[in-house]
Amino acid sequence: MFKLFKYDPEYFIFKYFWLIIFIPEQKYVFLLIFMNLILFHIKFLKTKLILKNEILLFLLWSILCFVSVVTSMFVEINFERLFADFTAPIIWIIAIMYYNLYSFINIDYKKLKNSIFFSFLVLLGISALYIIQNGKDIVFLDRHLIGLDYLITGVKTRLVGFMNYPTLNTTTIIVSIPLIFALIKNKMQQFFFLCLAFIPIYLSGSRIGSLSLAILIICLLWRYIGGKFAWIKKLIVIFVILLIILNTELLYHEILAVYNSRESSNEARFIIYQESIDKVLENNILFGYGISEYSVTGTWLGSHSGYISFFYKSGIVGLILLMFSFFYVIKKSYGVNGETALFYFTSLAIFFIYETIDPIIIILVLFFSSIGIWNNINFKKDMETKNE
Repeated sequence: MFKLFKYDPEYFIFKYFWLIIFIPEQKYVFLLIFMNLILFHIKFLKTKLILKNEILLFLLWSILCFVSVVTSMFVEINFERLFADFTAPIIWIIAIMYYNLYSFINIDYKKLKNSIFFSFLVLLGISALYIIQNGKDIVFLDRHLIGLDYLITGVKTRLVGFMNYPTLNTTTIIVSIPLIFALIKNKMQQFFFLCLAFIPIYLSGSRIGSLSLAILIICLLWRYIGGKFAWIKKLIVIFVILLIILNTELLYHEILAVYNSRESSNEARFIIYQESIDKVLENNILFGYGISEYSVTGTWLGSHSGYISFFYKSGIVGLILLMFSFFYVIKKSYGVNGETALFYFTSLAIFFIYETIDPIIIILVLFFSSIGIWNNINFKKDMETKNE
């Protein structure tokens, strides 16, 4: 039975995800997540934890980010912003510690499933409420159900879902996908849940999120068809090639229209990217700039792209460190989960083109926790035993 008010540190971030999301200030989230990590470690003191290559590399990258902030701090900057820049690497270290714990501990399948599915149902319920409201906003604790999307063709509504900003719905789903793979072994059931997850992503108006998840769904469906009905694959390939050849110009204009649909969005993004790169090149190309500053667009430098964010924070050396860190994570995931891991990380790599995962603390912790559980060999063996 799902016990809503029973505290277990290993299920805390999943069970109380929505309560954490509603905490108004990130510094309180930081304290809550940190205290839970301490209790998490205390509960599993007897568990043998091993610091793998990816852990050490991520820790080294976080230290590099901290050094980057220190070497860049001799500028006029708001104290609160400086504090946020100093704590950002610490948050990464905390998230990595969650990953390390979840990679080895024994996890109760039912408790984890109940906690995650409860949060997932809340998200679907909010999406249903958005559809029912039909453009009428609801405000709860200063959070909005609906936001406005300024397109070239006019203004339309988009799902905010009581989160900090609309695309946070998308980021939450993208970083949680490994949990779907970890908890559900039936391929068609995985496909079904991913299709359900596509609904809030589409409603939030995230183009890169829709593309990332669509590619992942297509890859999974393609693998399923290949295993059951290989002959259908050949027909699909021939049909798609003919469709593209016969409609090349139409497809080109449609893709271009979608890409440029949001008013001034792409132009603003590329201004941020250019300014972020210039700032690093002017100051420290090896170790990054580290200090958050505003772009002329009024948005933080180093935002709106995972790759730009990593380069801004840690320079070329940091990018290389992260590349090797994720290489080891992907290698481990592939060893445990096979080609599904390659599909997911390809989707994630596409998502990183336009989005980041670390502005909101709980999302970064959720990402590393999800990967840790997915790569937990003991949990996988336990799942296989239950399904026999």
